[in-house]
Amino acid sequence: MVARVHGVAEAQARVAMLEGGGIEIELAENSIRGESATRNAPADPGVPHIALEVGDLDATLAAAEGHGATLVGEAVEFDIPRGTGRLLYMRDPDGCVIELIEID
Repeated sequence: MVARVHGVAEAQARVAMLEGGGIEIELAENSIRGESATRNAPADPGVPHIALEVGDLDATLAAAEGHGATLVGEAVEFDIPRGTGRLLYMRDPDGCVIELIEID
């Protein structure tokens, strides 16, 4: 799943979720097995991104693409204790990585 959403075949990640006070913070450590020809990919170590939970992933992506955003990799389904959903990575027109998450 990590490789598909990041768009990098060798991508892997370790994730921890912190919850409290009505907020959730995801801590993710991304890495790439072996050498990667891609730089500034979402899975590259040290590449920052912001994650936003949205109500409708497809509509949000379409609106963002209408303003110049581009999809990175593909949308993937996931299952976590809080529920199931889909997520994707995109780049805004300035190249910043944004993760969109829809939880059912």
